[in-house]
Amino acid sequence: MSVWSKSYTGLIGLAIVQENEVWKMGTEVNLGDLLSAITALLAVIISVFSYFLSKRRATIEHITVNRMDWIKEVRRLCGDFLLEFNRDPANVDKLKELYLRIQLYGYGKPYEALFQALEACIDHVDDTSHEKKEFTDKALLCAQQVLQDVWWRMKREAGISERADNKMKKLYDSRSKTSGA
Repeated sequence: MSVWSKSYTGLIGLAIVQENEVWKMGTEVNLGDLLSAITALLAVIISVFSYFLSKRRATIEHITVNRMDWIKEVRRLCGDFLLEFNRDPANVDKLKELYLRIQLYGYGKPYEALFQALEACIDHVDDTSHEKKEFTDKALLCAQQVLQDVWWRMKREAGISERADNKMKKLYDSRSKTSGA
């Protein structure tokens, strides 16, 4: 009889068995070794998944921070533009400079309405303050729409669904009503 016994098993669950001096592959499985192999495989899968998830989170965080800075800067520039437009007298060169700076931050349909509103303000810079109010209100609404669109886009990219966002909005609205705000 050989020194090999039937209880010797390999990591993959196959045993080398010697019976009557003939080598055969057995099907005996050592449960401990099998569990160790499955655990190691799961650990590798989880590590790879965690790596990609953390990479995605870092990218989203970077984009979110940049978008928040973008929102602050565009809000500041639009505010400066409207303040200058409503001065008496308004500095047309300053308005044109601010308009160009705002143009550097955007493109596409949402921005076209804002750019048209700002151009209308520049065209009506010599109007009375009462007449300027209509142009100020239009530019303000267009700026708010652009900023809101960017804010919504940022939330979607960060993984906040519209459903979750509506749920948070309802909660906020209900708390605002109860606090008297």
